Amino acid sequence: MKQFKFIKALGVILLSLLGYICSYGQLTSNVTAPNYSGLTVLNSTGGTTLTNGVKLQVTGGGNIQIIANNKAQIYQNIYSNSATAFAQQTNNGTNGFMISIGNNVYHSGNSRPTGYAATQLSTTNILSHTTNTVGVLQSVTIAYKITQNSKDYLFNITYKYDPGNKDRIFMDVEATLPANAEVVKYLIVLDAMLGGVDRGYTMKTGTDTGPNPDIKMGTYNDTGYEFFEYKSGRMWSGYYAGSRLQVGSNNSFNNTMTYDNTISNTYTDTAIGISYNFGSTAGTYTGSSAIMFQCAAPRVAPTYSSTSKTINCTAGGADIASGFTGTAGAGYVVRYLDANYNPIGDRTGTTHAPLNVGAAGTYYAAYYDAANECMSPLTTITVTGTSCSSDVQITADNTNPTCAVKGTNFTIKYK
Repeated sequence: MKQFKFIKALGVILLSLLGYICSYGQLTSNVTAPNYSGLTVLNSTGGTTLTNGVKLQVTGGGNIQIIANNKAQIYQNIYSNSATAFAQQTNNGTNGFMISIGNNVYHSGNSRPTGYAATQLSTTNILSHTTNTVGVLQSVTIAYKITQNSKDYLFNITYKYDPGNKDRIFMDVEATLPANAEVVKYLIVLDAMLGGVDRGYTMKTGTDTGPNPDIKMGTYNDTGYEFFEYKSGRMWSGYYAGSRLQVGSNNSFNNTMTYDNTISNTYTDTAIGISYNFGSTAGTYTGSSAIMFQCAAPRVAPTYSSTSKTINCTAGGADIASGFTGTAGAGYVVRYLDANYNPIGDRTGTTHAPLNVGAAGTYYAAYYDAANECMSPLTTITVTGTSCSSDVQITADNTNPTCAVKGTNFTIKYK
Protein backbone atom coordinates (compact mmCIF):
# COMPACT_ATOMS: atom_id res chain seq x y z
CA MET A 1 0.00 0.00 0.00
CA LYS A 2 2.84 2.40 0.89
CA GLN A 3 4.57 1.50 -2.37
CA PHE A 4 1.37 2.31 -4.31
CA LYS A 5 1.07 5.69 -2.59
CA PHE A 6 4.69 6.47 -3.41
CA ILE A 7 4.21 5.57 -7.09
CA LYS A 8 1.00 7.62 -7.22
CA ALA A 9 2.74 10.62 -5.68
CA LEU A 10 5.66 10.26 -8.11
CA GLY A 11 3.19 10.17 -10.99
CA VAL A 12 1.59 13.40 -9.81
CA ILE A 13 5.03 15.07 -9.65
CA LEU A 14 5.94 13.86 -13.14
CA LEU A 15 2.64 15.05 -14.56
CA SER A 16 3.18 18.44 -12.95
CA LEU A 17 6.65 18.70 -14.43
CA LEU A 18 5.38 17.66 -17.85
CA GLY A 19 2.65 20.27 -17.60
CA TYR A 20 5.23 22.95 -16.89
CA ILE A 21 7.52 21.77 -19.68
CA CYS A 22 4.64 21.80 -22.16
CA SER A 23 3.60 25.31 -21.15
CA TYR A 24 6.26 26.80 -23.45
CA GLY A 25 7.78 25.78 -26.76
CA GLN A 26 11.14 24.12 -27.11
CA LEU A 27 14.21 25.36 -28.96
CA THR A 28 14.51 23.97 -32.49
CA SER A 29 17.30 24.45 -35.03
CA ASN A 30 18.34 23.12 -38.45
CA VAL A 31 21.22 25.58 -39.01
CA THR A 32 24.42 23.88 -40.20
CA ALA A 33 27.86 25.01 -41.31
CA PRO A 34 29.37 26.00 -43.67
CA ASN A 35 26.52 27.80 -45.45
CA TYR A 36 24.55 28.43 -42.21
CA SER A 37 21.19 28.24 -43.95
CA GLY A 38 18.18 27.20 -41.91
CA LEU A 39 16.56 28.62 -38.83
CA THR A 40 16.85 28.52 -35.05
CA VAL A 41 13.58 29.10 -33.20
CA LEU A 42 13.23 29.88 -29.48
CA ASN A 43 9.85 29.08 -27.87
CA SER A 44 9.02 27.27 -31.10
CA THR A 45 5.32 26.62 -30.40
CA GLY A 46 4.74 29.96 -28.70
CA GLY A 47 3.88 33.34 -30.11
CA THR A 48 0.35 32.31 -31.06
CA THR A 49 -1.67 33.88 -28.22
CA LEU A 50 -1.38 36.61 -25.60
CA THR A 51 -0.44 34.02 -22.97
CA ASN A 52 2.18 31.70 -24.50
CA GLY A 53 4.99 34.21 -24.87
CA VAL A 54 6.89 35.45 -27.90
CA LYS A 55 8.58 33.26 -30.49
CA LEU A 56 12.00 34.24 -31.85
CA GLN A 57 13.31 33.21 -35.28
CA VAL A 58 17.07 33.58 -35.83
CA THR A 59 18.75 32.98 -39.18
CA GLY A 60 22.16 31.36 -39.33
CA GLY A 61 23.79 34.78 -39.58
CA GLY A 62 21.77 36.39 -36.77
CA ASN A 63 18.92 38.27 -38.44
CA ILE A 64 15.70 37.97 -36.45
CA GLN A 65 11.92 37.91 -36.58
CA ILE A 66 9.74 38.01 -33.45
CA ILE A 67 6.18 36.69 -33.39
CA ALA A 68 3.66 37.63 -30.69
CA ASN A 69 -0.05 36.89 -30.57
CA ASN A 70 0.29 35.22 -34.00
CA LYS A 71 1.62 38.38 -35.67
CA ALA A 72 5.09 39.34 -36.88
CA GLN A 73 6.52 42.19 -34.81
CA ILE A 74 9.17 43.18 -37.37
CA TYR A 75 8.19 44.27 -40.87
CA GLN A 76 7.70 42.17 -43.06
CA ASN A 77 8.29 38.42 -43.52
CA ILE A 78 8.16 35.42 -41.21
CA TYR A 79 11.20 33.31 -42.09
CA SER A 80 10.99 29.86 -43.65
CA ASN A 81 12.98 26.93 -42.27
CA SER A 82 15.27 27.13 -45.30
CA ALA A 83 16.24 30.79 -44.86
CA THR A 84 19.70 31.78 -46.03
CA ALA A 85 22.26 32.93 -43.45
CA PHE A 86 21.59 36.64 -43.88
CA ALA A 87 18.03 36.50 -45.21
CA GLN A 88 16.51 39.97 -44.93
CA GLN A 89 13.04 40.94 -43.80
CA THR A 90 12.53 43.64 -46.42
CA ASN A 91 14.44 45.92 -48.74
CA ASN A 92 13.29 49.13 -47.04
CA GLY A 93 16.63 49.70 -45.34
CA THR A 94 15.51 49.72 -41.68
CA ASN A 95 16.25 46.24 -40.36
CA GLY A 96 19.41 44.48 -39.22
CA PHE A 97 22.53 44.96 -37.15
CA MET A 98 25.76 46.73 -38.04
CA ILE A 99 29.33 46.56 -36.73
CA SER A 100 31.69 49.43 -37.52
CA ILE A 101 35.46 49.21 -37.21
CA GLY A 102 37.09 52.55 -37.87
CA ASN A 103 35.51 53.94 -41.04
CA ASN A 104 34.18 50.60 -42.28
CA VAL A 105 30.80 49.09 -41.46
CA TYR A 106 29.76 45.44 -41.78
CA HIS A 107 26.01 44.93 -41.96
CA SER A 108 23.60 41.98 -41.70
CA GLY A 109 20.66 43.61 -43.50
CA ASN A 110 19.96 46.53 -45.79
CA SER A 111 20.40 49.20 -43.12
CA ARG A 112 23.80 50.91 -43.12
CA PRO A 113 25.15 54.44 -42.58
CA THR A 114 26.03 56.43 -45.67
CA GLY A 115 29.19 57.92 -44.18
CA TYR A 116 31.02 54.59 -43.96
CA ALA A 117 32.44 52.12 -46.46
CA ALA A 118 29.88 49.28 -46.28
CA THR A 119 30.39 45.51 -46.58
CA GLN A 120 27.64 42.90 -46.34
CA LEU A 121 28.49 40.26 -43.72
CA SER A 122 28.92 36.79 -45.21
CA THR A 123 29.20 33.20 -44.04
CA THR A 124 33.00 33.58 -44.03
CA ASN A 125 32.57 35.93 -41.05
CA ILE A 126 30.62 33.32 -39.04
CA LEU A 127 32.70 31.17 -36.69
CA SER A 128 29.77 29.23 -35.18
CA HIS A 129 26.03 29.16 -34.58
CA THR A 130 25.46 27.45 -31.23
CA THR A 131 22.20 26.64 -29.44
CA ASN A 132 21.81 25.80 -25.76
CA THR A 133 19.09 24.95 -23.26
CA VAL A 134 19.83 25.15 -19.53
CA GLY A 135 16.78 24.31 -17.46
CA VAL A 136 14.05 26.41 -19.06
CA LEU A 137 16.40 29.06 -20.51
CA GLN A 138 16.86 28.79 -24.27
CA SER A 139 19.65 30.61 -26.14
CA VAL A 140 21.46 30.86 -29.44
CA THR A 141 24.90 32.45 -29.90
CA ILE A 142 26.39 33.44 -33.24
CA ALA A 143 30.16 34.04 -33.17
CA TYR A 144 31.79 36.25 -35.81
CA LYS A 145 35.30 37.22 -36.83
CA ILE A 146 36.04 40.34 -38.85
CA THR A 147 39.63 40.89 -39.98
CA GLN A 148 40.61 44.45 -40.80
CA ASN A 149 44.14 45.77 -41.34
CA SER A 150 45.55 42.37 -40.31
CA LYS A 151 43.77 42.48 -36.93
CA ASP A 152 41.02 40.10 -35.82
CA TYR A 153 37.92 41.50 -34.12
CA LEU A 154 35.67 38.93 -32.45
CA PHE A 155 31.96 39.27 -31.71
CA ASN A 156 29.30 37.13 -30.04
CA ILE A 157 25.60 37.95 -30.37
CA THR A 158 23.37 35.93 -28.04
CA TYR A 159 19.58 35.83 -28.03
CA LYS A 160 17.78 34.27 -25.03
CA TYR A 161 14.24 33.30 -24.12
CA ASP A 162 13.13 32.71 -20.52
CA PRO A 163 9.56 31.45 -19.93
CA GLY A 164 9.59 33.37 -16.65
CA ASN A 165 9.83 36.56 -18.77
CA LYS A 166 7.72 35.26 -21.61
CA ASP A 167 7.09 38.62 -23.28
CA ARG A 168 10.78 39.53 -23.64
CA ILE A 169 13.68 38.52 -25.85
CA PHE A 170 17.08 39.07 -24.22
CA MET A 171 20.06 40.13 -26.31
CA ASP A 172 23.77 40.17 -25.35
CA VAL A 173 26.41 41.75 -27.58
CA GLU A 174 30.04 40.89 -26.80
CA ALA A 175 33.00 42.50 -28.58
CA THR A 176 36.64 41.45 -28.19
CA LEU A 177 39.10 44.04 -29.46
CA PRO A 178 42.79 43.39 -30.31
CA ALA A 179 45.70 45.58 -29.26
CA ASN A 180 45.89 48.91 -31.08
CA ALA A 181 42.33 48.50 -32.31
CA GLU A 182 40.29 50.98 -34.27
CA VAL A 183 37.07 52.27 -32.67
CA VAL A 184 34.36 49.58 -32.63
CA LYS A 185 30.62 50.30 -32.58
CA TYR A 186 27.49 48.15 -32.80
CA LEU A 187 23.98 49.18 -33.81
CA ILE A 188 20.68 47.35 -34.33
CA VAL A 189 17.48 48.75 -35.86
CA LEU A 190 14.02 47.18 -36.27
CA ASP A 191 11.12 48.32 -38.42
CA ALA A 192 8.40 47.86 -35.80
CA MET A 193 5.17 46.07 -36.66
CA LEU A 194 2.97 46.67 -33.63
CA GLY A 195 0.50 43.82 -33.32
CA GLY A 196 0.09 43.85 -37.09
CA VAL A 197 -0.29 47.64 -37.30
CA ASP A 198 2.59 49.49 -38.94
CA ARG A 199 2.17 52.81 -37.11
CA GLY A 200 2.55 53.98 -33.54
CA TYR A 201 3.66 56.61 -31.06
CA THR A 202 7.08 56.64 -29.37
CA MET A 203 8.29 57.33 -25.85
CA LYS A 204 11.14 56.88 -23.38
CA THR A 205 10.88 56.01 -19.70
CA GLY A 206 13.49 55.67 -16.97
CA THR A 207 17.00 57.10 -17.01
CA ASP A 208 20.26 56.20 -18.74
CA THR A 209 22.43 57.88 -16.09
CA GLY A 210 23.36 57.22 -12.48
CA PRO A 211 24.30 53.98 -10.71
CA ASN A 212 21.09 52.12 -11.64
CA PRO A 213 20.02 53.01 -15.19
CA ASP A 214 16.60 51.63 -16.13
CA ILE A 215 15.94 53.21 -19.50
CA LYS A 216 13.28 51.78 -21.80
CA MET A 217 12.32 53.32 -25.12
CA GLY A 218 10.32 52.31 -28.11
CA THR A 219 6.98 52.46 -29.87
CA TYR A 220 3.39 51.58 -29.02
CA ASN A 221 -0.22 51.80 -30.16
CA ASP A 222 -3.55 50.36 -29.03
CA THR A 223 -2.63 46.87 -30.22
CA GLY A 224 1.10 46.62 -29.64
CA TYR A 225 4.11 47.55 -27.51
CA GLU A 226 7.73 47.20 -28.68
CA PHE A 227 10.51 48.62 -26.51
CA PHE A 228 14.25 48.20 -26.08
CA GLU A 229 15.19 47.86 -22.41
CA TYR A 230 18.69 48.34 -20.96
CA LYS A 231 19.71 45.45 -18.69
CA SER A 232 23.43 45.58 -17.81
CA GLY A 233 26.99 46.11 -19.02
CA ARG A 234 27.96 48.79 -21.51
CA MET A 235 25.37 51.57 -21.65
CA TRP A 236 23.86 52.47 -25.00
CA SER A 237 25.67 55.27 -26.79
CA GLY A 238 22.33 56.35 -28.24
CA TYR A 239 18.80 55.32 -29.13
CA TYR A 240 16.16 56.03 -31.76
CA ALA A 241 12.36 55.74 -31.75
CA GLY A 242 10.78 57.62 -34.62
CA SER A 243 9.86 57.58 -38.25
CA ARG A 244 10.98 54.56 -40.22
CA LEU A 245 11.28 56.83 -43.26
CA GLN A 246 13.70 59.17 -41.48
CA VAL A 247 15.96 56.75 -39.64
CA GLY A 248 18.11 56.29 -42.74
CA SER A 249 18.59 60.05 -43.10
CA ASN A 250 19.55 60.62 -39.46
CA ASN A 251 22.83 62.57 -39.58
CA SER A 252 24.21 61.13 -36.35
CA PHE A 253 23.56 57.58 -37.56
CA ASN A 254 25.06 58.22 -41.00
CA ASN A 255 28.16 60.10 -39.83
CA THR A 256 29.01 58.55 -36.45
CA MET A 257 27.19 55.15 -36.28
CA THR A 258 25.51 56.51 -33.14
CA TYR A 259 21.84 57.29 -32.59
CA ASP A 260 21.07 60.80 -31.34
CA ASN A 261 18.38 59.90 -28.76
CA THR A 262 15.47 60.74 -31.06
CA ILE A 263 12.00 60.25 -29.54
CA SER A 264 9.60 61.62 -32.15
CA ASN A 265 6.35 61.59 -30.10
CA THR A 266 4.31 61.53 -33.30
CA TYR A 267 2.01 58.86 -34.74
CA THR A 268 3.97 57.44 -37.65
CA ASP A 269 5.44 54.36 -39.33
CA THR A 270 8.02 53.66 -36.61
CA ALA A 271 11.46 52.12 -36.31
CA ILE A 272 13.43 51.60 -33.10
CA GLY A 273 17.15 51.13 -32.58
CA ILE A 274 20.02 51.26 -30.11
CA SER A 275 23.75 51.80 -30.54
CA TYR A 276 26.87 50.86 -28.54
CA ASN A 277 30.39 52.31 -28.57
CA PHE A 278 32.95 49.74 -27.42
CA GLY A 279 35.91 52.09 -27.90
CA SER A 280 39.37 51.06 -29.09
CA THR A 281 41.07 49.65 -25.97
CA ALA A 282 42.00 45.97 -26.15
CA GLY A 283 39.67 43.75 -24.12
CA THR A 284 36.24 42.13 -24.07
CA TYR A 285 33.10 44.23 -23.56
CA THR A 286 29.44 43.24 -23.24
CA GLY A 287 26.15 45.09 -23.46
CA SER A 288 22.91 43.38 -22.42
CA SER A 289 19.44 44.53 -23.40
CA ALA A 290 15.97 43.13 -23.94
CA ILE A 291 13.18 43.69 -26.43
CA MET A 292 9.85 43.71 -24.58
CA PHE A 293 6.31 43.37 -25.91
CA GLN A 294 3.93 43.80 -22.97
CA CYS A 295 3.24 46.57 -20.44
CA ALA A 296 0.01 47.07 -18.47
CA ALA A 297 0.86 50.65 -17.50
CA PRO A 298 -1.10 53.36 -19.38
CA ARG A 299 0.84 55.03 -22.18
CA VAL A 300 0.21 58.50 -20.72
CA ALA A 301 1.58 60.24 -17.63
CA PRO A 302 -0.54 60.50 -14.44
CA THR A 303 -2.57 63.70 -14.15
CA TYR A 304 -3.21 65.99 -11.15
CA SER A 305 -5.35 68.99 -10.38
CA SER A 306 -2.06 70.69 -9.57
CA THR A 307 1.55 69.54 -9.80
CA SER A 308 2.84 72.37 -7.62
CA LYS A 309 2.92 71.56 -3.89
CA THR A 310 3.88 73.73 -0.93
CA ILE A 311 5.49 72.46 2.24
CA ASN A 312 3.40 72.82 5.38
CA CYS A 313 5.42 71.38 8.22
CA THR A 314 2.55 71.56 10.69
CA ALA A 315 0.64 69.23 8.32
CA GLY A 316 3.59 66.87 7.90
CA GLY A 317 5.24 68.37 4.81
CA ALA A 318 3.90 68.43 1.25
CA ASP A 319 1.57 65.69 0.06
CA ILE A 320 2.82 64.90 -3.44
CA ALA A 321 0.05 62.33 -4.01
CA SER A 322 -2.78 64.80 -3.48
CA GLY A 323 -5.00 65.96 -6.32
CA PHE A 324 -4.59 62.82 -8.43
CA THR A 325 -7.06 62.83 -11.35
CA GLY A 326 -5.67 59.97 -13.42
CA THR A 327 -6.83 56.43 -14.01
CA ALA A 328 -6.72 53.33 -11.82
CA GLY A 329 -6.77 49.76 -13.06
CA ALA A 330 -5.52 46.23 -12.65
CA GLY A 331 -1.87 45.45 -13.23
CA TYR A 332 -0.33 48.77 -12.30
CA VAL A 333 0.11 51.35 -9.53
CA VAL A 334 1.17 54.99 -9.44
CA ARG A 335 4.80 55.08 -8.35
CA TYR A 336 6.32 58.22 -6.84
CA LEU A 337 10.03 58.94 -7.29
CA ASP A 338 12.53 61.41 -5.88
CA ALA A 339 14.74 63.67 -7.98
CA ASN A 340 17.21 60.78 -8.51
CA TYR A 341 14.38 58.48 -9.68
CA ASN A 342 14.46 56.40 -6.51
CA PRO A 343 11.00 55.00 -5.57
CA ILE A 344 9.52 56.59 -2.45
CA GLY A 345 6.02 55.12 -2.47
CA ASP A 346 3.26 53.43 -4.50
CA ARG A 347 -0.41 54.37 -4.51
CA THR A 348 -3.53 52.72 -5.94
CA GLY A 349 -7.12 53.74 -6.58
CA THR A 350 -8.56 57.02 -7.78
CA THR A 351 -7.95 58.78 -4.45
CA HIS A 352 -4.42 58.42 -3.17
CA ALA A 353 -3.46 58.08 0.46
CA PRO A 354 -1.18 60.96 1.53
CA LEU A 355 2.51 60.75 0.70
CA ASN A 356 4.25 63.57 2.56
CA VAL A 357 7.75 64.77 1.79
CA GLY A 358 9.65 67.22 3.95
CA ALA A 359 12.14 68.63 1.44
CA ALA A 360 11.64 71.07 -1.40
CA GLY A 361 12.64 69.91 -4.87
CA THR A 362 11.53 67.87 -7.85
CA TYR A 363 9.59 64.64 -7.61
CA TYR A 364 8.03 62.39 -10.24
CA ALA A 365 5.00 60.16 -10.65
CA ALA A 366 4.42 57.39 -13.19
CA TYR A 367 2.10 54.48 -13.77
CA TYR A 368 4.16 51.38 -12.99
CA ASP A 369 3.66 47.73 -13.98
CA ALA A 370 5.71 45.64 -11.55
CA ALA A 371 5.22 42.35 -13.41
CA ASN A 372 6.82 43.72 -16.59
CA GLU A 373 9.05 46.31 -14.86
CA CYS A 374 7.80 49.10 -17.10
CA MET A 375 6.23 52.48 -16.58
CA SER A 376 4.45 55.33 -18.30
CA PRO A 377 5.95 58.74 -19.07
CA LEU A 378 6.68 60.81 -15.97
CA THR A 379 4.72 63.63 -14.40
CA THR A 380 6.95 66.23 -12.73
CA ILE A 381 5.78 67.41 -9.31
CA THR A 382 7.43 70.52 -7.91
CA VAL A 383 7.61 71.06 -4.15
CA THR A 384 8.42 74.55 -2.90
CA GLY A 385 8.74 76.21 0.47
CA THR A 386 11.11 75.91 3.37
CA SER A 387 12.15 72.37 4.12
CA CYS A 388 10.89 71.22 7.46
CA SER A 389 13.19 71.93 10.40
CA SER A 390 11.78 69.12 12.40
CA ASP A 391 12.15 67.99 15.96
CA VAL A 392 11.53 64.43 14.74
CA GLN A 393 11.99 62.83 11.35
CA ILE A 394 10.16 59.59 10.60
CA THR A 395 11.41 57.40 7.77
CA ALA A 396 9.83 54.09 6.81
CA ASP A 397 9.46 51.84 3.76
CA ASN A 398 12.22 53.72 1.94
CA THR A 399 10.15 56.91 1.87
CA ASN A 400 11.47 60.41 2.36
CA PRO A 401 11.40 61.73 5.94
CA THR A 402 8.08 63.08 7.17
CA CYS A 403 8.35 66.18 9.34
CA ALA A 404 6.95 66.36 12.87
CA VAL A 405 7.40 69.56 14.87
CA LYS A 406 6.47 70.52 18.39
CA GLY A 407 2.79 71.21 18.84
CA THR A 408 1.62 68.88 16.05
CA ASN A 409 -0.01 65.49 16.34
CA PHE A 410 1.18 62.51 14.35
CA THR A 411 0.49 58.80 14.35
CA ILE A 412 3.02 55.99 14.20
CA LYS A 413 1.58 52.66 13.12
CA TYR A 414 3.74 49.62 13.70
CA LYS A 415 2.87 46.50 11.70
